Amino acid sequence: MKGNTGDFIQFLTEFTALLRAGLTVPDALNQCADRPSNKPLSKAIYLVLKDVMSGCSFSDALYKHQNVFDSFMVSAVITGESSGNLHEPLTKIRGNDV
Repeated sequence: MKGNTGDFIQFLTEFTALLRAGLTVPDALNQCADRPSNKPLSKAIYLVLKDVMSGCSFSDALYKHQNVFDSFMVSAVITGESSGNLHEPLTKIRGNDV
């Protein structure tokens, strides 16, 4: 993540918890979009949500917003999409388990 690491960790914590609870990626993104105090992150989450709702994969949507989500995040999401277990690689990015 580029920018405020605390806001990004907060986003990942909530997002992975929602995925583990069974929410879909769009529903989890929608829940998380209003939370960050970081306006660029919040805007990027909304744009990613819009892209996903338009049919983009989550990884492709993140890739479109490289100014906020770095290649490590995109790679982790690609791994999660391939394995069908998206929350695990995202949890590893955070550095601890929810």
